Amino acid sequence: MSIRFLCQNCHKPLEVDDADAGNEALCFFCRSRNTAPQQSDPTLATAQLAPELFTSSRPAKSPVIGIIGLIASLTMLAVITFTVVWSYKNGYLSAMQTDNYTSLSKTDRQKVINKKMAESAKQPIMQAASLTFIALLIFGLGFSVAGLATRSGKSPALAGLIISLLVVLLLIFSIISTLKRPPG
Repeated sequence: MSIRFLCQNCHKPLEVDDADAGNEALCFFCRSRNTAPQQSDPTLATAQLAPELFTSSRPAKSPVIGIIGLIASLTMLAVITFTVVWSYKNGYLSAMQTDNYTSLSKTDRQKVINKKMAESAKQPIMQAASLTFIALLIFGLGFSVAGLATRSGKSPALAGLIISLLVVLLLIFSIISTLKRPPG
C-alpha cells in the first residue's frame, strides 16, 4: 500500500510508502518538504488519478555547467586571438619596421622575423597567455563534458566541447606542421 496526500505548498498529489508515514517527504514538483500523514487523503485514496501525477519527474536542470564550459571555450578563443595579434604586431610587424629590412635578402629577412618572434614569445604577457590558454582549455573541456554528462545545458556544453576540440586539433596540426618544416 501507499499513502497519497497533497503537497502543502503546490497542492499537487504525492505518494509515499506506508513505512514513510510521519516522515518528511520531498515534493518532486516544488521541492518543498512535507510531513507524510499516517493515512491517505480520502479523496486521493479512492480517486483514479492519472499515474503521471505520481511520477518522480524532477524539475529541469539548470544549464549553468554547460554554459560555463561554453564561456571558458569562447574565452580561450579570445586568448588565442590575442596571442596571434600580439605575436604578429610585436614579432612580424616590428621586424618589418627595422631600418634595413627592405634591403635584406629573403633569408636574412626571415632570420630577423624569427628573432623578433622569439623575443615576442619571451614576453611575460605571452607566457601568461600560454598558461591562461592551457587553463581555459582544461576548464572548458571539463565543464563541457560535465554539462553533457549531467544533461545540464547540453547545447552550450556541446558547443563548448566542439570549440575546445577544434582548438586542440588546430594546435596539433600546428605542431605537426612545425615539426615537418625543414630547418633554416
